[in-house]
Amino acid sequence: MRVYWTKDEENELRYYYEELGLSISEFYEKFIFKYPHRTKTALEVKIGKLKLHHTKLQISNLKSRLNSGEKNGMYGRVGPNNGLNKENSQRMRESSIKISKTRLYMSLNNLLPDVSGDNNGMYGKEPWNKGKTKYTDSRLLGTSEKQSKNRIKYWGSLNQLEKDNIIGRLSLAANKAKKDTKIEIIIKEILEKLNINFTKNYRCNKYIFDFYLTDYNFVIECQGDYWHGNPIFFKELNDIQLNNIERDKKKLKYLKDNKIESLFLWENEIYKNKELLDNIILDIIKKK
Repeated sequence: MRVYWTKDEENELRYYYEELGLSISEFYEKFIFKYPHRTKTALEVKIGKLKLHHTKLQISNLKSRLNSGEKNGMYGRVGPNNGLNKENSQRMRESSIKISKTRLYMSLNNLLPDVSGDNNGMYGKEPWNKGKTKYTDSRLLGTSEKQSKNRIKYWGSLNQLEKDNIIGRLSLAANKAKKDTKIEIIIKEILEKLNINFTKNYRCNKYIFDFYLTDYNFVIECQGDYWHGNPIFFKELNDIQLNNIERDKKKLKYLKDNKIESLFLWENEIYKNKELLDNIILDIIKKK
C-alpha cells in the first residue's frame, strides 16, 4: 500500500540533506527509526522530486568524510608512486615527458579547451577564500599547518645533495627574475665583444655564479661594494653584508674544491678599470 509523504517527513529530509549536507547513508538509520516504512530508494526518489541539492562546499566536505580513514580504498597501503619523481624514476620521467609533449601538441593545434571568460567556471563568481587568511579562517589555517608539516617531513627525507639541488634551482629562478646589475652588464658586454662563450647565472650545485666561461672552466663574479661589504668602504658590517660575505667564502671554497678558477671583481674596480678589463680578462684566458 502506498504511504504518502507527510510535511514533517519532507521537512526532516530537507533538514538532513540540505541544511546539514549529509548523504543518505549518513542519516538513513536516524530517519527510518522515526519513519520505518521508508526505504533508501524512497528517499532518493523524494530528494529528486523535491529538487534538493548539496552546495559545492557540502559536496567537498561529503567526499572528504566518505573517503577518509578506513573508508578510503588506499587506507594503510603505500601508493605505487610514493617517494618517486621524475628525477629518481625513469617511469615518472618518461610519463612527464609524454604529458609535456601531448600538452604542447594540443596547445599548438588549439585542442585545449577554452577556459577563458564565460567558459571559466569561476567567471563572475567570488572565490570562497577571497580576503581571508590563515589568521582569520580556520580552514586556511588547517591547510597551512598541514602543508608545513608535509614540507618539513619531505625536506627531512632528502639527502644533502638533493637539498643542494633544490636550493640551486630556487636560487637560479630568483636570479633570472631579477634584472642584470650595471656592473654585470659591463662584464657581459666585454665578454660579448671578445667573443667569449659564457653562461649567465650559472648554477653549480646550490650556488649561482654571475658568469661561467664555458670554454675555460672559469667563473667571474661581480660584487657590489655595499651588498658584499667591501672592506675599503665598510668597516662596520650589517647582517645582510655578513651573510653575503659568508656565502662568498663558501662559493670560493666550492670553486677551489672543484678545480674551477675564478675572478671576483669589486664594483669600484669594475668602474675604475673599465677600459682595462678587456686586457685583464684576455690575460687570464691566455694562461688557461
